[in-house]
Amino acid sequence: MMRTMSKKNRNSILETLKLEKLISAHQVHGINIEHVEMPKEEFLNCDGLMTSHKNWGLLTLHADCQAVIFYDPIHKAIANIHAGWRGQVQNIYRETISKMALTFGTLSQDLIVCISPSLGPQNSEFKNFRTELPEQFWQFQVKPMYFDLWAIAQHQLEACGVLSHHIEIAKIDTYAHPLDFYSYRREKAAGRKEKITGCHGTVIALLTHLM
Repeated sequence: MMRTMSKKNRNSILETLKLEKLISAHQVHGINIEHVEMPKEEFLNCDGLMTSHKNWGLLTLHADCQAVIFYDPIHKAIANIHAGWRGQVQNIYRETISKMALTFGTLSQDLIVCISPSLGPQNSEFKNFRTELPEQFWQFQVKPMYFDLWAIAQHQLEACGVLSHHIEIAKIDTYAHPLDFYSYRREKAAGRKEKITGCHGTVIALLTHLM
C-alpha cells in the first residue's frame, strides 16, 4: 500500500509542531518495525517506526486502518504503527512492544497506547472471515460477518501486558462520518471505481519545548 503526503502538508506539520524531522514509512500491511536512528524522510517496507530522539515526528498515514501510538514515559521512547486487519492478524501490537522492550528496555505495563479513529464494528464486514481471520477473532463478531476491530486491539494489547487504563481507543468510526474522515470501504461501498482514497496523518513526537 503506497500512501504519500504532499510536501506542503509535511512542512505544515513540521512548522506547527516545531519538529526537526518528520519521518514516515512505506506501509505494506506487515509487522516490520524500524528503529529510527537516522533522520531520513521515509523507511521502506515497514508498518511501524520507533525512536527516542527528541523533536523527531513519526508519521502514520491511514484511512480505515488504525494509527496506534505508543509512549514509554520511563525510557522516553515512542512508536507509531499502522494496524489494519492484516496487521492485527499478525499481531503488530505484540511485535511493536517486543521491539521497544529490546531496544529501549520498555516494560509493557508502563506503556500508554492510543488508537486513532478507524473502521468501527458496525461497518467492519468480512464476508470471507473464515479464511481471512483466525478463529480466536471470531468471538469479536458483533453480527453476522461484522467484527469489532477495536475490541480485538484492546484484547491483544492487554494480552501483551498493557494495562487496560493505559489504553485509549477513539472509537470513532471513519466509515460513519463522511464529513470528517476518509474511508476506503465507504467509497468502495458507494461503487466508485477508483481504488485510491484520501488519508489521515497521525504524528507522535517527543517535544523538548513541551517537556
